[in-house]
Amino acid sequence: MNKKVIYSALGGALTLFLLGGLVFEVLLKDLSNDIMNSMGDAANRNPSFGVIAAAQLSISLLLALLFNLLNVKNFKEGAMHGAWIVFLIALWFDLWMFASFTFMTLSMSLVDIATNTIFGAVTGGVIGLIQGKVVAKSYLPQH
Repeated sequence: MNKKVIYSALGGALTLFLLGGLVFEVLLKDLSNDIMNSMGDAANRNPSFGVIAAAQLSISLLLALLFNLLNVKNFKEGAMHGAWIVFLIALWFDLWMFASFTFMTLSMSLVDIATNTIFGAVTGGVIGLIQGKVVAKSYLPQH
């Protein structure tokens, strides 16, 4: 793993964390509350920000590793790849949730897929931009 991947994954995680707060705690606060209420006891009213940060870091690291392999070096390429990758992950997840849990509605699924795709595009753009700016130097032995 090189510093390009590390820095871009950290930048992506910070982007996701801030976007999530802005969108779900400010812009879509009422919708978020309605969704949480529809989940009943399945919803966690006091989520761990440490676990949320770890989740953001894990998807950002996945994107950063993939972008490094794909040689993504700018915002536009990162946004396009990020949108597609996260769209497919969100589509898989929401289809599975819709099929498995009675509280999951079609509108909840569509909102989740749309917001995550937008988050993927913005985060992918940030990761691509950082990867284009940082000169790679490996900190691990190369084989």
